[in-house]
Amino acid sequence: MFSLHQIHFVILVTVSVYFGFVLGSFICQVAYRLPILIIKKNCGGIAPEWMTASERLVSGIDSPGCLCPNCGEPILKRDLIPVLSWLMLRGKSRCCKTKISSRYLITEFSSGVLCGITTYATGATWLSVLWCFFLLMMLCIALIDCHYYLMPTVLIIPLGGAGIFAGSFNLLTTSLATNLFAGVVVYVSLRLLNLLMSKQSPALGDGDTNLFTVVAIWLGAHKVMIVLLFASLALLLFQVCSSKFSSYKNSSLRMAYRESLPFGIFIFFGVLVSLVFGESIFNALLN
Repeated sequence: MFSLHQIHFVILVTVSVYFGFVLGSFICQVAYRLPILIIKKNCGGIAPEWMTASERLVSGIDSPGCLCPNCGEPILKRDLIPVLSWLMLRGKSRCCKTKISSRYLITEFSSGVLCGITTYATGATWLSVLWCFFLLMMLCIALIDCHYYLMPTVLIIPLGGAGIFAGSFNLLTTSLATNLFAGVVVYVSLRLLNLLMSKQSPALGDGDTNLFTVVAIWLGAHKVMIVLLFASLALLLFQVCSSKFSSYKNSSLRMAYRESLPFGIFIFFGVLVSLVFGESIFNALLN
């Protein structure tokens, strides 16, 4: 028989997964609307001609309410249940019957899993809330970069500030002073790397450099090196595999993938590897 403590813990993890689904739905909205708002601002407040009808209607993160991404019609409240609504509608919009991208389902489900695993690993404490915030913010930034080749500083700066705040209360795995020093070293090193490669093409974008700096503040020196290693390996593997796929027969598309790839999703992958296996990998490399 399960003890009362075990039952209580299972309930807390389940609630964490549910809130992860809900936050995943919000992440989808932020990842969809924030780049649109940035693009409009850069265009003097005018929506570019290539924007869809629903994108033109966006005036804020929460304004107007949830709209169909295809036709711009308001989405019914009963169709806003995270994960379940997409499954019940079989991935199609109720209003116009067009296909809804599976990234909404994947993002909501992934957010729930991340929150559940984090709560299971750290317990139902403020530490769990802290790391859930870090992982969900990283996921949001990765999604935006993957779709728009953009890493908004409006997300990166608060994430870095939260890391400094957490470090000041000794909530991180290493001291704040050590992590800040690691952040400075990472930032300067990547800037110098870009400067050395300026005659060709920059090794990393400004957003990638800023995000690595923030990751260093959160994870510390040795783990950010593991993030950089596995993010680079994942990117290299993706490039090798994508060049072999039949769906990339078009030479211009293959060239686009070689020349410019969103690094954010690979940084997020590196962060996950570092958090789960970081200590083991670091000890193995030392030995």
